[in-house]
Amino acid sequence: NSNNSNNNVEDMQPNHYPILIDHAAAFRDGAWVDMTHENAFQSGPTMCVSAKTYFRLRLLDARAIAKEFDGILTTSECRRLLSRRNDLLRYLDNLVAEKGYENVIL
Repeated sequence: NSNNSNNNVEDMQPNHYPILIDHAAAFRDGAWVDMTHENAFQSGPTMCVSAKTYFRLRLLDARAIAKEFDGILTTSECRRLLSRRNDLLRYLDNLVAEKGYENVIL
């Protein structure tokens, strides 16, 4: 990667795969997204995540969402986004408890 960006897919370590999270589903009534579902790359459920993603999810709170999406998302949509974040963290925390931090958070 010539631009030294840490956000580029080319920067991934061997055997690490990008994941797509459909946050838009958080805004659709009746939509259900689960990290144990097959993903867009057909590589199975999400079983690990980068430490950067894990810790940034922890920092994403109602105040940060309101600040970033003021005038873009409704209050209800912000609550649903926060709820999705809570679901993601609960899933990852359960994986950490089951498999160990070093096997889930990379």
